[in-house]
Amino acid sequence: MASPTRADIVTLLHGCGVFTLREYAIEEAFLAGDVDFAIADLQMDSLSAMEFCIALEDRWGLSVTPNDVATLGSLADLVARLVRSDAR
Repeated sequence: MASPTRADIVTLLHGCGVFTLREYAIEEAFLAGDVDFAIADLQMDSLSAMEFCIALEDRWGLSVTPNDVATLGSLADLVARLVRSDAR
């Protein structure tokens, strides 16, 4: 079963025009927690990165700039960070 946060991340990425997980046919595996993917490998252009940052701040209050997106690590790292912030 997909975690709600993983599902939110996939929905957020789709809303930003990022379909890399689907292109690699690993979206379901990511949702199930069976695979991870480096954020730097998501093939985001500058507009997608900006939309991603805005969505992260709107949904979770995580303030990050487009230049810093790659420093978030992997999608699993981001999910763990967001789950911790929701627990507070």
